[in-house]
Parts: sequence; C-alpha cells; structure tokens
Amino acid sequence: PAPVTPVVPVGGPEPTALTIEALGVSGAPVRPVGVEPDGSAMEIPPVDEVGWYRFGARPGDPGSTVLAAHVAYDGVDGVFRHLDDLGAGDGVTVALSDGSMQTFVVTEVARYPKSELPAAVWAREGDPQLVLITCGGEFDAQARSYEDNVVAFARPA
Repeated sequence: PAPVTPVVPVGGPEPTALTIEALGVSGAPVRPVGVEPDGSAMEIPPVDEVGWYRFGARPGDPGSTVLAAHVAYDGVDGVFRHLDDLGAGDGVTVALSDGSMQTFVVTEVARYPKSELPAAVWAREGDPQLVLITCGGEFDAQARSYEDNVVAFARPA
C-alpha cells in the first residue's frame, strides 16, 4: 500500500536555523523534512543539517515542533552529537523564515527505545513545545542503527 501523507499545517514562518549555545551549535541550517517513502520513519537530513518535521507544528504554535538531526553518520559528528548533554534550563533559539527568532528553554532530556517514543513527541494540540531528537544508546553494527532516541523537550521562553 502507498504511504499515508500527513496533512501539512497552514501558515506561519518556518524554522531556518538552530542555535544551542550550551552545545556549541550556532546557526545550524534547518530544512523541512517529511517521512521516508515507505512511511516507516521521519526523514533525517545530511549530517550537518537539522530536519524540521513539516507535518507538525511551526515553532511557537500549539503542539510539538519536532527537529531531528544525526548524532553521527559515517564517522562524522552530527549537529546533535551532544544532545544528551543538554540540561533543564538550557536555551535553544530557532531562527524563522520571517527574520524573527523563537527562544525555548529545555525542560527535560530523556532516552527512549526507538519503538517507544511517547505520544507527546508528536502532539498536534496543547501548549507549544520544541522537541529535539537524535539517536542514542548502544550502536547495533549489524542493523547500522542506534537502539534508542535521545529526546529534549523545551517550552517557549
């Protein structure tokens, strides 16, 4: 069967760059991404970019704005290499396509098995939140994949 394409929310500026001073990330390019052609997973951009899940919220809108990036790929550190070093109170700034900035404050960083991400990651309603995701835990060389995801949740500052 053909993959189901989610509905794209309408309106508002899109994220274009990400800065996380606590991790030394400054102006990392953000690009819109969707789902893999087989519908199995979110697309992840090249190792030096961050992917914004374009079928979710825009920064500051109700629900989750999901940004994902590699921890590492083919021996190259990814933008979120040190995401698990973030702590509550750390700041995250998202530059938007209209020239404005949206600032968030980290509230929690957690690790989940890939198959057990909480529903809150993909919230379509409720308070605005920023969700940063990368791989973590043990690396399974045979599957060429990490076992877990590191997830940082943040609220508007």
